[in-house]
Amino acid sequence: MKFRQFTNDKGMTLVELLAALSLFAVVIALSSTVIIQMVSGENTTSNDISLKRETNTVINELRKKHQEPEDTNPLCITEDKIRYSFSEINNGTINANGCLEYTEEPLSFVLTSTKNSGESFEVKTTLENKTAINLNITKKDVNPEEFPPGDVTSSCDFYENVKFEQNVRLKNKDKEPCFNDYNFYENVAFLDGFTIHNKVYITAHKDFYLKGDIKFSGSKGTLCINGNASFENRPDNLTIVNECPLPNNDNSQHIYIVEKD
Repeated sequence: MKFRQFTNDKGMTLVELLAALSLFAVVIALSSTVIIQMVSGENTTSNDISLKRETNTVINELRKKHQEPEDTNPLCITEDKIRYSFSEINNGTINANGCLEYTEEPLSFVLTSTKNSGESFEVKTTLENKTAINLNITKKDVNPEEFPPGDVTSSCDFYENVKFEQNVRLKNKDKEPCFNDYNFYENVAFLDGFTIHNKVYITAHKDFYLKGDIKFSGSKGTLCINGNASFENRPDNLTIVNECPLPNNDNSQHIYIVEKD
């Protein structure tokens, strides 16, 4: 039996070559479009991040100026690479120089930043001066750091001047003799802040001194100050009242100072 071997010595035809080149060109064009879009998207994202970062930096600078104890009114932005504008202003106005003048606390506004290329970003913020305040403190000869140290783990009623040099937790003691109440019948000083636990009611019957912050651990808690008060940082929920209310069941956090006659 004889076998024939068939061979094809012909190469690629011109039509096949043109078709291959056309297909290759289409693939290159699609790939280039995708790459260009990716690069453009990365540039846009980078510009957005950069603009947000610059805007947040300006907000922080305004907040820092607003917190300074000396008068820093009005608040001006000196940055010239990005255009900034204020809108939706509460408790403030824009002067002839484009600076923000505030009339009372808190000051809130929307700051819009715009680049020359057209990208823009806006952020709404509130500024409130929380620098040290003294309410009715007139006894300059009193140094709270000289008070004897106290211990809230062993007592909840204090009948002498007392200080707490480290941050303390005023915990709820739902049993005798405390029943979640702490009473400071003489002057009290917290020199590193303190934490009020849930359902705790604290009464400072005389002068109250605070360095650091008051924190709440839980949905309820009350501090009532019947004497003079000195805060290093003004608390957010500070209220001046004629008299402190009795403990109630509302889920809220209160800091009261009784107004003097």
